Amino acid sequence: LFECDIDLQYYQTLSSFMNNSCEYYLEDSFIKYCKQISHVDADLSMIHTNLRSLPKHVTEFQAYLEGLNMEFTIIGITETWLTDVSVDLYSFKGYNIVNNVRRHKKGGGTALIIKENVSYEIRTDLTINNMYMESVFIEIQTSNNSVITKTIIGVVYRPPNTCIDSFNFHMNETLDKIKTERKKCYIMGDFNINLLNADHHAGTSNFLDIMYSHSFFPMITKPTRVTNNSATLIDNIYFNDYTNNDQYSGIMYTDISDHYPIFNISKSEHIKQNEKYIKMRNYSEENIKKFESALKSENWD
Repeated sequence: LFECDIDLQYYQTLSSFMNNSCEYYLEDSFIKYCKQISHVDADLSMIHTNLRSLPKHVTEFQAYLEGLNMEFTIIGITETWLTDVSVDLYSFKGYNIVNNVRRHKKGGGTALIIKENVSYEIRTDLTINNMYMESVFIEIQTSNNSVITKTIIGVVYRPPNTCIDSFNFHMNETLDKIKTERKKCYIMGDFNINLLNADHHAGTSNFLDIMYSHSFFPMITKPTRVTNNSATLIDNIYFNDYTNNDQYSGIMYTDISDHYPIFNISKSEHIKQNEKYIKMRNYSEENIKKFESALKSENWD
Protein backbone atom coordinates (compact mmCIF):
# COMPACT_ATOMS: atom_id res chain seq x y z
CA LEU A 1 0.00 0.00 0.00
CA PHE A 2 2.92 2.39 0.62
CA GLU A 3 3.46 2.48 -3.17
CA CYS A 4 -0.08 3.79 -3.86
CA ASP A 5 -0.63 7.46 -4.61
CA ILE A 6 -3.68 8.31 -2.48
CA ASP A 7 -4.53 11.46 -4.40
CA LEU A 8 -4.25 9.68 -7.74
CA GLN A 9 -6.49 6.82 -6.63
CA TYR A 10 -9.02 9.23 -5.14
CA TYR A 11 -9.38 11.41 -8.23
CA GLN A 12 -9.52 8.41 -10.54
CA THR A 13 -12.47 7.17 -8.51
CA LEU A 14 -13.97 10.64 -8.46
CA SER A 15 -13.79 11.03 -12.24
CA SER A 16 -15.90 7.92 -12.74
CA PHE A 17 -19.03 9.75 -11.60
CA MET A 18 -18.89 11.79 -14.81
CA ASN A 19 -20.78 9.91 -17.51
CA ASN A 20 -19.04 11.65 -20.40
CA SER A 21 -15.70 13.18 -21.33
CA CYS A 22 -17.04 16.75 -21.53
CA GLU A 23 -17.14 17.09 -25.32
CA TYR A 24 -17.92 20.07 -27.57
CA TYR A 25 -21.35 20.16 -29.22
CA LEU A 26 -22.96 21.99 -32.11
CA GLU A 27 -26.75 22.41 -32.08
CA ASP A 28 -27.51 19.22 -34.03
CA SER A 29 -25.03 17.08 -32.11
CA PHE A 30 -26.42 18.41 -28.81
CA ILE A 31 -29.97 17.45 -29.83
CA LYS A 32 -28.74 13.95 -30.71
CA TYR A 33 -26.88 13.75 -27.41
CA CYS A 34 -30.04 14.62 -25.44
CA LYS A 35 -31.89 11.82 -27.23
CA GLN A 36 -29.02 9.45 -26.50
CA ILE A 37 -29.19 10.09 -22.74
CA SER A 38 -33.02 10.06 -22.87
CA HIS A 39 -33.37 13.58 -21.53
CA VAL A 40 -36.87 14.59 -20.37
CA ASP A 41 -38.22 18.01 -19.40
CA ALA A 42 -38.36 17.05 -15.73
CA ASP A 43 -34.57 16.56 -15.54
CA LEU A 44 -32.72 19.34 -13.75
CA SER A 45 -30.78 21.07 -16.51
CA MET A 46 -28.71 24.23 -16.62
CA ILE A 47 -26.64 26.24 -19.05
CA HIS A 48 -24.23 29.12 -18.43
CA THR A 49 -22.59 31.65 -20.69
CA ASN A 50 -20.61 34.85 -20.34
CA LEU A 51 -22.67 36.95 -22.73
CA ARG A 52 -20.65 40.20 -22.60
CA SER A 53 -23.76 42.40 -22.78
CA LEU A 54 -27.25 40.97 -22.58
CA PRO A 55 -28.70 44.01 -24.42
CA LYS A 56 -26.36 43.39 -27.36
CA HIS A 57 -26.80 39.62 -27.64
CA VAL A 58 -30.23 38.86 -26.14
CA THR A 59 -32.03 38.24 -29.47
CA GLU A 60 -29.20 36.10 -30.82
CA PHE A 61 -28.95 34.13 -27.58
CA GLN A 62 -32.71 33.50 -27.40
CA ALA A 63 -32.69 32.24 -31.00
CA TYR A 64 -29.75 29.99 -30.18
CA LEU A 65 -31.57 28.47 -27.19
CA GLU A 66 -34.66 27.81 -29.32
CA GLY A 67 -32.45 26.01 -31.84
CA LEU A 68 -31.29 23.59 -29.14
CA ASN A 69 -34.83 22.20 -28.96
CA MET A 70 -34.67 22.16 -25.17
CA GLU A 71 -35.98 24.30 -22.31
CA PHE A 72 -33.28 24.44 -19.65
CA THR A 73 -34.45 24.58 -16.05
CA ILE A 74 -31.92 27.29 -15.18
CA ILE A 75 -29.98 29.68 -17.42
CA GLY A 76 -27.01 31.44 -15.84
CA ILE A 77 -25.53 34.58 -17.39
CA THR A 78 -22.42 36.52 -16.39
CA GLU A 79 -21.45 39.96 -17.68
CA THR A 80 -25.04 41.00 -18.31
CA TRP A 81 -23.95 44.66 -18.44
CA LEU A 82 -27.37 45.66 -17.09
CA THR A 83 -28.01 48.70 -14.88
CA ASP A 84 -30.75 49.70 -12.47
CA VAL A 85 -32.37 51.55 -15.37
CA SER A 86 -32.20 48.76 -17.98
CA VAL A 87 -32.65 45.70 -15.76
CA ASP A 88 -36.43 45.44 -16.35
CA LEU A 89 -36.25 45.89 -20.13
CA TYR A 90 -35.20 42.33 -20.98
CA SER A 91 -37.17 39.13 -20.51
CA PHE A 92 -37.20 35.49 -21.60
CA LYS A 93 -40.56 34.00 -22.54
CA GLY A 94 -41.58 31.30 -20.08
CA TYR A 95 -38.91 32.29 -17.54
CA ASN A 96 -38.46 34.48 -14.46
CA ILE A 97 -35.23 36.45 -13.96
CA VAL A 98 -33.21 37.22 -10.84
CA ASN A 99 -30.55 39.89 -11.48
CA ASN A 100 -27.61 41.26 -9.55
CA VAL A 101 -26.43 44.37 -11.39
CA ARG A 102 -23.07 46.05 -10.88
CA ARG A 103 -23.33 49.49 -9.29
CA HIS A 104 -19.76 50.65 -8.65
CA LYS A 105 -18.83 50.85 -12.36
CA LYS A 106 -19.98 49.78 -15.83
CA GLY A 107 -20.12 46.17 -17.04
CA GLY A 108 -20.30 42.99 -14.99
CA GLY A 109 -23.56 41.73 -13.57
CA THR A 110 -24.97 38.24 -13.03
CA ALA A 111 -28.39 36.73 -13.64
CA LEU A 112 -30.28 33.48 -13.09
CA ILE A 113 -33.15 32.82 -15.48
CA ILE A 114 -35.57 30.28 -14.00
CA LYS A 115 -38.27 28.33 -15.79
CA GLU A 116 -41.60 29.85 -14.75
CA ASN A 117 -43.07 26.57 -13.49
CA VAL A 118 -40.23 26.18 -10.97
CA SER A 119 -40.78 27.47 -7.45
CA TYR A 120 -37.68 29.17 -6.07
CA GLU A 121 -36.41 31.26 -3.18
CA ILE A 122 -33.75 33.96 -3.64
CA ARG A 123 -30.81 33.38 -1.30
CA THR A 124 -29.86 36.97 -0.52
CA ASP A 125 -27.61 35.72 2.29
CA LEU A 126 -25.33 34.11 -0.30
CA THR A 127 -25.44 36.91 -2.87
CA ILE A 128 -22.32 39.08 -3.21
CA ASN A 129 -21.67 42.24 -5.22
CA ASN A 130 -18.25 43.85 -4.82
CA MET A 131 -15.15 44.52 -6.91
CA TYR A 132 -13.84 40.96 -6.40
CA MET A 133 -16.94 38.77 -6.76
CA GLU A 134 -20.47 39.08 -8.15
CA SER A 135 -23.04 36.34 -7.57
CA VAL A 136 -26.70 35.35 -7.45
CA PHE A 137 -28.05 32.30 -5.58
CA ILE A 138 -31.47 30.70 -5.45
CA GLU A 139 -32.91 27.57 -3.83
CA ILE A 140 -35.30 25.17 -5.55
CA GLN A 141 -36.94 21.88 -4.68
CA THR A 142 -35.90 18.73 -6.50
CA SER A 143 -36.93 15.11 -6.16
CA ASN A 144 -34.88 11.94 -6.32
CA ASN A 145 -36.80 8.67 -6.13
CA SER A 146 -39.80 10.59 -4.74
CA VAL A 147 -37.66 12.12 -1.97
CA ILE A 148 -38.01 15.92 -1.98
CA THR A 149 -34.80 17.84 -1.27
CA LYS A 150 -33.67 21.45 -1.50
CA THR A 151 -30.96 22.31 -4.01
CA ILE A 152 -28.98 25.56 -4.12
CA ILE A 153 -28.03 26.94 -7.53
CA GLY A 154 -25.76 29.93 -8.03
CA VAL A 155 -23.98 31.88 -10.73
CA VAL A 156 -20.63 33.56 -9.97
CA TYR A 157 -18.50 36.09 -11.83
CA ARG A 158 -14.97 37.11 -10.95
CA PRO A 159 -13.94 40.33 -12.73
CA PRO A 160 -10.59 39.89 -14.51
CA ASN A 161 -7.40 41.49 -13.23
CA THR A 162 -8.68 41.70 -9.67
CA CYS A 163 -7.10 40.20 -6.57
CA ILE A 164 -7.58 36.44 -6.74
CA ASP A 165 -6.83 36.08 -3.01
CA SER A 166 -9.74 38.41 -2.18
CA PHE A 167 -12.00 36.41 -4.50
CA ASN A 168 -10.89 33.17 -2.84
CA PHE A 169 -11.70 34.68 0.55
CA HIS A 170 -15.27 35.57 -0.46
CA MET A 171 -15.73 32.23 -2.21
CA ASN A 172 -14.58 30.36 0.87
CA GLU A 173 -17.03 32.32 3.05
CA THR A 174 -19.89 31.47 0.69
CA LEU A 175 -19.00 27.77 0.63
CA ASP A 176 -18.74 27.71 4.42
CA LYS A 177 -22.37 28.89 4.66
CA ILE A 178 -23.52 26.30 2.14
CA LYS A 179 -21.61 23.54 3.91
CA THR A 180 -23.45 24.12 7.21
CA GLU A 181 -26.80 23.51 5.45
CA ARG A 182 -25.70 20.15 4.01
CA LYS A 183 -27.62 20.76 0.77
CA LYS A 184 -26.77 19.84 -2.78
CA CYS A 185 -25.45 22.81 -4.69
CA TYR A 186 -24.48 23.74 -8.24
CA ILE A 187 -22.28 26.79 -8.82
CA MET A 188 -21.75 27.88 -12.41
CA GLY A 189 -20.05 30.91 -13.81
CA ASP A 190 -17.05 32.65 -15.29
CA PHE A 191 -14.38 32.52 -12.61
CA ASN A 192 -11.58 33.98 -14.76
CA ILE A 193 -9.33 31.38 -13.16
CA ASN A 194 -7.68 29.09 -15.69
CA LEU A 195 -7.73 25.61 -14.19
CA LEU A 196 -5.17 24.50 -16.75
CA ASN A 197 -2.62 26.61 -14.81
CA ALA A 198 -3.30 24.98 -11.44
CA ASP A 199 0.09 23.24 -11.33
CA HIS A 200 2.12 26.45 -11.53
CA HIS A 201 -0.13 29.30 -10.37
CA ALA A 202 -0.59 29.66 -6.62
CA GLY A 203 -3.91 31.56 -6.75
CA THR A 204 -5.48 28.95 -9.05
CA SER A 205 -4.15 26.11 -6.91
CA ASN A 206 -5.58 27.77 -3.78
CA PHE A 207 -8.95 28.22 -5.51
CA LEU A 208 -9.12 24.53 -6.38
CA ASP A 209 -8.08 23.58 -2.86
CA ILE A 210 -10.96 25.66 -1.49
CA MET A 211 -13.46 24.05 -3.87
CA TYR A 212 -12.18 20.52 -3.17
CA SER A 213 -12.13 21.05 0.59
CA HIS A 214 -15.85 21.87 0.43
CA SER A 215 -16.47 18.83 -1.83
CA PHE A 216 -17.15 20.90 -4.96
CA PHE A 217 -15.75 19.39 -8.14
CA PRO A 218 -15.64 20.80 -11.70
CA MET A 219 -17.88 19.32 -14.38
CA ILE A 220 -16.07 21.03 -17.27
CA THR A 221 -12.59 19.78 -18.14
CA LYS A 222 -11.75 21.42 -21.49
CA PRO A 223 -11.10 25.03 -22.57
CA THR A 224 -14.15 27.30 -22.68
CA ARG A 225 -12.52 30.40 -24.15
CA VAL A 226 -10.41 29.88 -27.25
CA THR A 227 -8.61 32.58 -29.26
CA ASN A 228 -5.90 32.51 -31.92
CA ASN A 229 -3.28 32.68 -29.18
CA SER A 230 -4.77 30.93 -26.15
CA ALA A 231 -7.15 28.31 -24.82
CA THR A 232 -8.30 28.70 -21.22
CA LEU A 233 -10.62 26.82 -18.90
CA ILE A 234 -12.22 29.70 -16.98
CA ASP A 235 -15.95 28.84 -17.14
CA ASN A 236 -17.23 25.93 -15.11
CA ILE A 237 -20.04 24.24 -13.21
CA TYR A 238 -19.16 22.89 -9.76
CA PHE A 239 -21.25 20.29 -7.91
CA ASN A 240 -20.89 18.98 -4.35
CA ASP A 241 -22.43 15.51 -4.61
CA TYR A 242 -19.90 13.22 -6.29
CA THR A 243 -21.99 10.15 -5.33
CA ASN A 244 -24.49 11.25 -8.00
CA ASN A 245 -23.21 9.58 -11.16
CA ASP A 246 -26.05 10.68 -13.42
CA GLN A 247 -24.47 14.00 -14.44
CA TYR A 248 -23.98 14.86 -18.11
CA SER A 249 -21.93 17.95 -18.94
CA GLY A 250 -20.43 19.54 -22.01
CA ILE A 251 -19.45 22.66 -23.93
CA MET A 252 -21.52 24.32 -26.67
CA TYR A 253 -19.64 25.49 -29.74
CA THR A 254 -20.98 28.91 -30.79
CA ASP A 255 -19.64 32.39 -31.52
CA ILE A 256 -22.32 34.46 -29.77
CA SER A 257 -19.61 35.74 -27.42
CA ASP A 258 -15.94 34.96 -26.85
CA HIS A 259 -16.91 32.35 -24.23
CA TYR A 260 -18.46 28.98 -25.06
CA PRO A 261 -21.67 28.14 -23.17
CA ILE A 262 -21.41 25.18 -20.78
CA PHE A 263 -24.22 22.88 -19.64
CA ASN A 264 -25.08 20.17 -17.16
CA ILE A 265 -28.02 17.76 -17.11
CA SER A 266 -28.83 15.74 -13.99
CA LYS A 267 -30.80 12.60 -14.79
CA SER A 268 -31.31 11.62 -11.16
CA GLU A 269 -32.75 14.96 -10.03
CA HIS A 270 -36.14 16.15 -11.21
CA ILE A 271 -37.54 19.62 -10.77
CA LYS A 272 -40.57 20.05 -8.53
CA GLN A 273 -42.97 22.06 -10.68
CA ASN A 274 -45.73 24.42 -9.64
CA GLU A 275 -49.27 23.21 -10.20
CA LYS A 276 -50.85 24.57 -13.36
CA TYR A 277 -54.42 25.87 -13.45
CA ILE A 278 -56.06 26.25 -16.83
CA LYS A 279 -59.08 28.56 -17.09
CA MET A 280 -61.69 27.93 -19.76
CA ARG A 281 -65.14 29.19 -20.77
CA ASN A 282 -68.11 26.85 -20.30
CA TYR A 283 -70.65 27.40 -23.10
CA SER A 284 -73.22 24.93 -21.78
CA GLU A 285 -76.90 25.38 -22.55
CA GLU A 286 -77.56 26.16 -18.87
CA ASN A 287 -74.94 28.92 -18.83
CA ILE A 288 -76.29 30.43 -22.06
CA LYS A 289 -79.77 30.62 -20.51
CA LYS A 290 -78.31 32.29 -17.40
CA PHE A 291 -76.53 34.82 -19.60
CA GLU A 292 -79.73 35.57 -21.59
CA SER A 293 -81.64 35.96 -18.34
CA ALA A 294 -79.02 38.39 -17.02
CA LEU A 295 -79.26 40.45 -20.23
CA LYS A 296 -83.07 40.66 -19.95
CA SER A 297 -82.96 41.68 -16.28
CA GLU A 298 -80.48 44.51 -16.93
CA ASN A 299 -81.78 48.07 -17.15
CA TRP A 300 -80.36 49.38 -20.43
CA ASP A 301 -81.78 52.90 -20.11
